[in-house]
Amino acid sequence: MKATKEGSYKKVGTGNDVYRYIVSGTDAELAAFKAAQGDMFRETENGQPIWFTTNVYPNVVELGISQKSGKVFPNTAELDAMKNLVKQNKGLVAEALAKLVAEKLLASIGRTSAATAVNTPAEVKSEGLEA
Repeated sequence: MKATKEGSYKKVGTGNDVYRYIVSGTDAELAAFKAAQGDMFRETENGQPIWFTTNVYPNVVELGISQKSGKVFPNTAELDAMKNLVKQNKGLVAEALAKLVAEKLLASIGRTSAATAVNTPAEVKSEGLEA
């Protein structure tokens, strides 16, 4: 089952960002989603199920339903693996990996990086040695 970002808004009272996703899947998946959401189930005027979250996820994210709690959750396995890859490395390798992860995450939410690029060893110049 997939959720596709449809928009966001500020929650009245708290001012927190709330992200709204349209859920798609098989009839069985959508029935399970509706049951898991219970009283929190909402749908669009066109009858499309909506999933709300205060966390930022990619514009399209796989959803699952926990067998233990019965709650809907986003599948973040790919992001978790990328974070662990960065943690497993050090120095310039970790910085370069972190930059790639950040770029991929930003692209997945429709943004581009405005951050300063991390210099790789080939880009680093020694002061005073320029011709």
